[in-house]
Amino acid sequence: MEEIRQSTGLGYPALAGLTTLPFLCMGAVALVSQRLHAWLGEQRGIALATIAVACALCQLDGAGTTLLGTALLAGRRLHAQRPVTLAQR
Repeated sequence: MEEIRQSTGLGYPALAGLTTLPFLCMGAVALVSQRLHAWLGEQRGIALATIAVACALCQLDGAGTTLLGTALLAGRRLHAQRPVTLAQR
């Protein structure tokens, strides 16, 4: 933690807030997950989550290979989800 604090220039209170942020986000998502599932459904929810992860990865790196990799990942994930969706109908 000390190395992160020194390299970012954050103070201890800001660093504590930064480490607490993922837990707050997980709690917020847990509170609204049932409503999101009812509103989006399983297939659209998985598709939206896959697209969100792909966008986040592209923002982190921004290289063309990352863009291609995330597109392939999203396509593979949606292709793998298709038989499950058809079996539920």
